[in-house]
Amino acid sequence: MKIIASTDIAELPVVILNNKGFIEAGTEAFISLVKKVVVNQPEPIHIQYYIHSEDSPLLNTILENGLLNDKNNCLDIRIKVTKSSYQWHEARINVLSENSDKFSVTLYSIDKRKKDFIQMSESLAKEKHFSEMKSKFVSTTSHEFRTPLSIIKSSAEVMLMFIDSINDEKISTQFKRYLININNESDRLTHLINDVLLMQKADTGIIACNKVSTDIVALIKNTIERQSLIQKDGRVIDLEINGTEKPVLIDPILFEYIMDNLFSNAFKYSQNVPNPQCKVAFTQVGFYICIKDFGIGIPQEEISHLFSLFFRGNNVGSIKGTGLGLNIVNKLVELHKGAIRVSSKMNEETEFILSFPNE
Repeated sequence: MKIIASTDIAELPVVILNNKGFIEAGTEAFISLVKKVVVNQPEPIHIQYYIHSEDSPLLNTILENGLLNDKNNCLDIRIKVTKSSYQWHEARINVLSENSDKFSVTLYSIDKRKKDFIQMSESLAKEKHFSEMKSKFVSTTSHEFRTPLSIIKSSAEVMLMFIDSINDEKISTQFKRYLININNESDRLTHLINDVLLMQKADTGIIACNKVSTDIVALIKNTIERQSLIQKDGRVIDLEINGTEKPVLIDPILFEYIMDNLFSNAFKYSQNVPNPQCKVAFTQVGFYICIKDFGIGIPQEEISHLFSLFFRGNNVGSIKGTGLGLNIVNKLVELHKGAIRVSSKMNEETEFILSFPNE
């Protein structure tokens, strides 16, 4: 191979090619780069022997078409440096003659940057694949749980209808307690499955927020009534309305989930204390909902983690929960272009403040 002695390019790997791709000359830097590659061919040697087989067709196309009617061109190619290893280079190709039959190819090493980029792209592709697999698994298994759960629940309800026909009152009472537990735990597991499905939809961004004009006060009253009915201590939520009531644009189904979760938490984490409170305020720019309970509170250092997935405070003790609800609530509030703030004093009170703009 003829050596290019020009001092301007001597330090760079440069080769001179004809339009067939055969090497006519090269710098010492190029010869040093490929010196470990053994080519059993007489000179002139084709450039393809030093290029990865996946990259050579593009280079050949450029050479054969006169750089696509341009004066220069760049492409990323892998240069063979040993029998089985390659390094990434940016190849800058220039026409050396007016009739486009000679070209110079200057190589600039981009090996680390290119390999880092490829590794990152592969990692992202794997992460996306695993995320899709996780979503499919969660969706499939959650739906599969529904059928046996509905059978368990309906069977328990039927048995409860006939339990009073048992003559032995002691056995009847004991069976009834067991069946009520089955019924309640079936409901709890169903709610958990619904939460997991909603979380999966929120994570993948496929929840549709179908806003319609809604009587928000009526929706909150209905939710309060439903939540109050199941409280064994007889407590209710005290409701206060400020400002002029008016319909608001919300998704009533998603909003009902928000209120259900926050009211349920207000009861769950404040047992044997005064009623939780709910205040609704209508303003010119939107509306606000404040939900306050007088229970165990939230440690100040944990408030910033409250909406993280599966997070539960270190002071909840044996109170049941999954750490899913508030994460979903936060996402549903954001879907409504709203915001949620939390303030709390340990063993005194906790307040959730939700604000929503007028649409």
